Amino acid sequence: MNAPVHTLFPLSHPDLKIWDVQYPPRQLHIQGHESALSLFNRLPNMGLAVVGTRAPQPRSLVRLKNLISALGSSGGASGLVIISGFARGVDAFAHEAALDAGLPTIAVLAGGLDVPYPWQNAQLRKRIVEQGGLLVSEVPMDHYPQPGQFIKRNRLIAGWSKATVVIEASVRSGALNTAKWAREHHMTTYAVPCFPGDPALAGNQNLLDRHEAHPLWGAFSLGETWSGLYSLRDQNETAQHRSGNAETQSVTPTNDEAILAQQVAQHCATQAGATVHELLDWATEQKWLPQRFFESLQGALQKQLILDRNGLLLKNPKNSR
Repeated sequence: MNAPVHTLFPLSHPDLKIWDVQYPPRQLHIQGHESALSLFNRLPNMGLAVVGTRAPQPRSLVRLKNLISALGSSGGASGLVIISGFARGVDAFAHEAALDAGLPTIAVLAGGLDVPYPWQNAQLRKRIVEQGGLLVSEVPMDHYPQPGQFIKRNRLIAGWSKATVVIEASVRSGALNTAKWAREHHMTTYAVPCFPGDPALAGNQNLLDRHEAHPLWGAFSLGETWSGLYSLRDQNETAQHRSGNAETQSVTPTNDEAILAQQVAQHCATQAGATVHELLDWATEQKWLPQRFFESLQGALQKQLILDRNGLLLKNPKNSR
């Protein structure tokens, strides 16, 4: 097999939908094995864009890993192609997670294919090609990426994808521009929910508040786009049930709200209290889904098992059981 391949098709090529985007590229420079060019035949129907910040929080990467791992293990998702922008952070991790899960991936670069940018992704670039993926750019080969090109290439990421997932985005994240392009192309957007007021995911929350995205609780949420993924809900609920049984055997509380209250009490024993971020990190390590965590936290606050003191969570001494 030979790589690279450059300037794949003229704009008028009738058999592919990759030109069917707003402001179509005049040409595409492509690096990858010739057999990988068939990935374009799956787009946009089986394209899933995954985008987010260049500096993600560890728990966001855990969610992303779990999401793509579940997609890779699902027969209903075996045809999905993971598309992202090859930037540092969420983009690079999405490509890596796809390769780990056995899913093909397409990286849409903001610069020329001859340019080693970002340098941190040198090994990832090689791995994508070796494992049957593609590197794609509309920029001439030796051109370094310019600021406007990052925004411009987002239309390709969104237009080639039936759905776009926003993993973590602040209010000024470039990932929101990809979500905008998804709306422009009449594609579906999903966003990971967050605790209200979390600045790291404020962009996610804005998308959800404006009804511009569906909440992404797990891979099964994508069933709204690919109906075969609804079956993953049963798998997740079974895993949660088993996890919950193991937890209740090792601790006194018999429900998630009390378990969270106990975690807050443990923090209060060694420090002033617990933050939502600390609790969420713990819940992620326990393999709780975000929906389970936030619903349990909300319930614990409403029942005053936990008190919120200007963002610091405390165990209510009146509820010591």
